[in-house]
Amino acid sequence: MPFTKADLLERSGLPDRTIRNYMARGLIPRPTGHGLAAVYDDEAMVRAVAIGRMRASGAHIQSVVEQIAGWTTRRFKRYVAETDPKPAPEAQAPAAVPAPDDGQDPSRGGDAAPAPGSVDPARIRPAPARVGSHDASTKADRRTADALDGDAGGATAADDPLEDLALPPGPTCRVLPLLPGLVLMVDGDAPPIVHRVAAEICARYGGRRA
Repeated sequence: MPFTKADLLERSGLPDRTIRNYMARGLIPRPTGHGLAAVYDDEAMVRAVAIGRMRASGAHIQSVVEQIAGWTTRRFKRYVAETDPKPAPEAQAPAAVPAPDDGQDPSRGGDAAPAPGSVDPARIRPAPARVGSHDASTKADRRTADALDGDAGGATAADDPLEDLALPPGPTCRVLPLLPGLVLMVDGDAPPIVHRVAAEICARYGGRRA
């Protein structure tokens, strides 16, 4: 069967320049004809393919020459058949996983019972907000959530001992300006003598420029 130069290049995987070099060395027979009319016989094809596969496997050209010395066309054909890449096996579809037997008769109505180990989404309640976190809801929001929750059980906002804990009121202080950038703070619950001393300090230093 005659082959073209394009067939030889495609099947051997060798570049055109390398093919011409191997022809000059006598490793591949020359074609019949010239130019576009050049054709190659079976021996040229099997030699080119065999040498191309040996070179692709990493063998040096000198080792290839020593290996194929004395090979007949039949031996080249057998080597090509032995090194022919096997087609990849077709991917098998994964086996269907049988549906779990939930004991529900498909001919009867009603919802199927949940599989063992599964969680019913209808029974999931949101976790209560942590006290002191930035994401905690307000007192009114927690009471609304508890009212909607009903008797689902678990701790509620009413059971929280810190829920109604009020902070003690802070001290009441008077701020008396003295100099630019300097003020005098006096406790509102301080004894009268403290307020009297503060008034004297303001009378002496108040209103002065720094």
